[in-house]
Amino acid sequence: MTARPINYSTVIDPMKTVTECTELLARHGARKILTEYGPDRQPTGLSFQVDAPWGPQQFRMEVNPEGTYRVLAMARKRGEIAPRFATREQAARVAWRVLKMWVEVCLALSETGIVNLTQAMLSFAMTGPDTTQWDDFATARAITAGGGDDQA
Repeated sequence: MTARPINYSTVIDPMKTVTECTELLARHGARKILTEYGPDRQPTGLSFQVDAPWGPQQFRMEVNPEGTYRVLAMARKRGEIAPRFATREQAARVAWRVLKMWVEVCLALSETGIVNLTQAMLSFAMTGPDTTQWDDFATARAITAGGGDDQA
């Protein structure tokens, strides 16, 4: 039996988690914080700005409820979690809790001096209006490799 998905049983509403993430980022120096919403009026991600050594740096982090739903559905199919935990609504709750954990880890790495916040969040750094450092890296790797999956 494999481990159950992290936070699979959370009951915390995505909006509460968004608020918690916003508070964490603000307490650690984020200057601007924006919550992004989808057509269903549910939160889909956070954008924020911090002061980097070269000036303001924007970051964008999105949740992936569909990917999370697939993980929960597979865990249900394997009998690792109850059916009530394998819904799209639950997937949104889980995805946001996982994102909050990532924010907490990045902030802890920064607080302890292991890396600065910009380094910890590098893959989410905005390099254009709709692109992140990860997008640029994946595109460059795909071009170098002659194609391929950028989700590795």
